[in-house]
Amino acid sequence: MTTQEKELVQLIDKKTEEDVSDELQIHIPASILNGSRKEIQETLKVLEGELPHDIHGHVFVVGPMAHTEEQQKKREVLIYNGDGMVYRFDFLQENSKTVAKVTSKVMKTPCYYADKATQHEPHKKYAFRSHGIARIGRLGSRNQLNTGLVAAGNNLLVTYDGGRPYSIDPNSLDLIRPLGTINEWKGAFELLQRGKVRSTQSIFPTCFTPAHSAYHVKENAIFSVNYSSGFARVFPEAFRSRLNGSLKAAMRGFTHLVRVSQKQGLPKFQRWQIQLTNDEPLIIDQSLHQVAVTENYIILADIAFQMEISQILVPFFLNLSGSRMPALIKRFLTRIFLHPKKQKPYTNLYIINRHALDEKASNCKKCIKKVNAKKVVIPREISHFITGFDDTEDCITIHASHNNAWDVTEWIRAYDKSITGEKLRSDLASLVVGPMDVGFLGRYKIDGKSGALLESKTMCDPNSTWAISLYTYREADAKGNHTAEISGKIEDIYWLSWGFSATVIPKRIYDSYKDYRYRGVPIENLKESGKFVDKPVQLLRLNTDSMEIEDAYKFEPGYFVSSPQFIPVDEEESVTTGVPDNDEVSGETAQNEKASKAKQLSTSGYIVCTVYKDVMPSQDEIWIFDAGNLAKPICKLGHENLDFHLTVHSAWLSSLGDSLDPEALKDARRASVRDEYEAYVKENFPDLADLFEREVYEKYAAQEMVAPDDAQ
Repeated sequence: MTTQEKELVQLIDKKTEEDVSDELQIHIPASILNGSRKEIQETLKVLEGELPHDIHGHVFVVGPMAHTEEQQKKREVLIYNGDGMVYRFDFLQENSKTVAKVTSKVMKTPCYYADKATQHEPHKKYAFRSHGIARIGRLGSRNQLNTGLVAAGNNLLVTYDGGRPYSIDPNSLDLIRPLGTINEWKGAFELLQRGKVRSTQSIFPTCFTPAHSAYHVKENAIFSVNYSSGFARVFPEAFRSRLNGSLKAAMRGFTHLVRVSQKQGLPKFQRWQIQLTNDEPLIIDQSLHQVAVTENYIILADIAFQMEISQILVPFFLNLSGSRMPALIKRFLTRIFLHPKKQKPYTNLYIINRHALDEKASNCKKCIKKVNAKKVVIPREISHFITGFDDTEDCITIHASHNNAWDVTEWIRAYDKSITGEKLRSDLASLVVGPMDVGFLGRYKIDGKSGALLESKTMCDPNSTWAISLYTYREADAKGNHTAEISGKIEDIYWLSWGFSATVIPKRIYDSYKDYRYRGVPIENLKESGKFVDKPVQLLRLNTDSMEIEDAYKFEPGYFVSSPQFIPVDEEESVTTGVPDNDEVSGETAQNEKASKAKQLSTSGYIVCTVYKDVMPSQDEIWIFDAGNLAKPICKLGHENLDFHLTVHSAWLSSLGDSLDPEALKDARRASVRDEYEAYVKENFPDLADLFEREVYEKYAAQEMVAPDDAQ
């Protein structure tokens, strides 16, 4: 960058800071973009309030962290592009006193070690690089395990939308094994990455899966999806329509339902090709982030998370040019080629009858059994959804958050202009852009047999339902049991609203979504007296019967919150005694008493959240709320070494179970990683065989921590 260009950028930054301070009430702390890669094990300090005596168990939280300090400083890629870090918060009794502890570990997959090993010569030509939301390279794509956690019986899974789920040891937080082998999952671009053309072969093929797999408590099985939209977003239809045979099929993509049984004696891994009722194969149009189950049905949602190839390729070429390309030219190219591709303002749901699954289905990727899915279209985008387990008379109840005009695949870039016409805050670069409309919460009842929409009820609040993101609710009892009775009907859901602020809305996003079809707030009402008005970050409790927000907590400006998790308490202490047993009463009275108890239990517990602030002294914190009264946090916890990036999803376990034999786990990891990669690497990448022997196989087996380097 020339001296003149530096002066120009500094002048713009200075004026932007003046404009922002005059016009906007800033409530987005920059600390959500900064964090430490250091693995820690500490006892948390009570900063305010006191720990409740009956809080117990273990909260697991996962989130991405920058691969290196250099990446954290540059802030050129989406915040979700980073190695996964799992934090475990333990609530224990020591000397008749409740204490809280934290342990954290990086999720170290085989590709994690290959990434570290190829950052230096003579193997740098194979190095992974971060581009947009993906980290890719000559060896394939990284499985970063930074998004979700799934409690599945005796298994705890950590997940990522771009890779196979892994089970982790709740005690050590080390990885145990992937869910299914590399040969059981089909690569999204298998024709290229595992085909016969040497120049396109990859050791780590791209594999698209939902970050939210579903656990069926009665079947003791995990349901997921192995899918690809093919090359529809790369090559135009005019080109793809001219292809024939297997090449055309590969270009088109696929959607396979996966079931991993945890029962002994049954097939471990099975797959079915999902087709619509007209026998056409189902192809996911946007992204399949979540799977849910009821007693008899499996529900998939094609949600608003559609990535464009330009979001990866443009940052790739800009990074490739390094400092040789002038900043003004980079800014020009960004504005020309990174026009947002608007997310579709509706959601396609797909419903599969669980009993239609052929038990003889195998894990074969070629001779695949088929299963039909019914398509249901719901207006507005969905970010997340929840289903009650009960589907009596085939009635499926779905609770959803609608992220209206909120494009979570877009992030603030260094050369973006704000909707005030100036450059955005540089310390928020790489953060997801904000919403352009108020969000909605919906409850839908669907006939599982016919796919008919039986009931639709939505609500929104212009003061509180902005950027509805993460959620939690009572999924288990205090002993950690996930039962059909507990999850049959969901009484209350705790949603996070990340609010509204013009500080995170680039002008290109404003221009793309200002004419959104289902606006809840007219575009002109985003301002008052000519100024954009912020809406605070809030924790909300939604009554799913009345569809009203019955309780809420507003965070002060300068605070941000993520990863809410419900912790149930002992039912005997939390619920009013004197409720008669069901065998002592009958009929309507018993049903009413049962419903009353379920309603009480749905708010009997605590909500734990990760909290970020720029208020000095700046440190990340854990806040605890009484689930039955969100008026204020009852306890705030922290530690000088607790320093995390923006965390995402969470899970709770009542206990960690028996400790697993570390040597046996090490031997199992060594055997699995060699089975999956050793022969393939020797045959197709012989120049890397020795490197993988030294830096991948044994380090993965030992789950050895690798010091951060200057990778990009």
